[in-house]
Amino acid sequence: MLIKSFFSNSSITDIKIASARAGNVIGGGDWAQDRIVPDCIKSWVKELPVEIKSPNSTRPFQHVLEPISGYISLAERLNTKDEINGQSFNFGPLSNSNYKVIDLVKELARNWKDAKWGISSEKNKFSESKLLKLNCDKALSLLHWQPTLDFQKTMQLTSDWYHSFYNENNFDVFKKCCDQISTFSNMKKTSKT
Repeated sequence: MLIKSFFSNSSITDIKIASARAGNVIGGGDWAQDRIVPDCIKSWVKELPVEIKSPNSTRPFQHVLEPISGYISLAERLNTKDEINGQSFNFGPLSNSNYKVIDLVKELARNWKDAKWGISSEKNKFSESKLLKLNCDKALSLLHWQPTLDFQKTMQLTSDWYHSFYNENNFDVFKKCCDQISTFSNMKKTSKT
């Protein structure tokens, strides 16, 4: 554990530490290379088909606001519960939320006229697991955190952000992000009642 490695002999007693890991994070504004959502959007904007390398691989896809809400929950609890000091937590979708890369592409494509894709026959240079999952039970039991968005809502928010970016005159990034945070916050409040 991090705390034992770096703070076991420390005279500093008020430091609280935890580590957190997120699933496969998606959402508007991601332009990174070799990531499925940006690759799709960049291709579709140019009216080109996107090449998909591992269509049947399952990933713990989640909207970027999900792990952020988890990190905030962790920070709040870390401040008040000494027993979680030094612990590690995973933040991701529910364990029964299994979606393949091809599911993501099809759902993302709903907002994009003439979106096309093809399956790449090129062999991956790196060995890649077909199934990735996170066990988030600890976050649920100790932090009372759980994801708010289902897969369809995650994809809707993600696709909507990019669609607005490319199709709205005078697109306001800050306003769009604030609107999506507000939507997410309202859904989180509703899910707790």
